[in-house]
Amino acid sequence: MGRIARVKTPETKLTARELFDQATKRLRDLGFNPYRVSSSGDPDDADEQNDWIARDVVAEGIVKGYPRDKETDHPVGVSSEDRALLTLLTSPGVPDGPSPTLEDAKRLYLKDRFTKTNPSEKSKKRD
Repeated sequence: MGRIARVKTPETKLTARELFDQATKRLRDLGFNPYRVSSSGDPDDADEQNDWIARDVVAEGIVKGYPRDKETDHPVGVSSEDRALLTLLTSPGVPDGPSPTLEDAKRLYLKDRFTKTNPSEKSKKRD
């Protein structure tokens, strides 16, 4: 007889807030301050120029792995995680993260609930 194939559960898509938080963490791991404020605003400030050059090099390294559109030379198929990181890398000011949504609240609630009570797998699926 035939075998029953397992149904693959869909991967949970990250919310905008989760993408922002993940990108902020990745930026810190790369050695950048995600909440930096332009120190002087002077275009000749060496520290500011060095920061922008370093950010540009990292951004180019990220998009280097993606195919390019032949007409525009823009990267194609950039993942949402890399897109969020690139946005933070190239933002001239302090980034405003997206507001949390009900989905964010639900995920936080379930995470806290599972951490505190350590429920069974059946109970997790039910929730």
